[in-house]
Amino acid sequence: MEDVGCWTVAEAENYVATLALHELNAVEGRGERGMWRLLPPLFRDLWDELEEKKKDNVDRERRGTWAMLRGILEARLAKDEEAELKVSLTRRASLFLFLR
Repeated sequence: MEDVGCWTVAEAENYVATLALHELNAVEGRGERGMWRLLPPLFRDLWDELEEKKKDNVDRERRGTWAMLRGILEARLAKDEEAELKVSLTRRASLFLFLR
């Protein structure tokens, strides 16, 4: 609905009011899920679109966070594996020299 223009001034005002109400609801975090039911059907669709967009943004942020954490973990594991390999090679070399 964001790509469609409003036919009347009242419709435009209701559109902007719905956007503001959704933003306030998101910022306040009150979680009043039933609020959208009081809106006219046209604006319920807009509310659903806004909720979907908000969900997509949250999901994108979470995927970014998990990707960053995964990168840190993989780097740390690689570093630990490298350290274990050095210790293992040192032990093998010591054992080889001892058995010689």
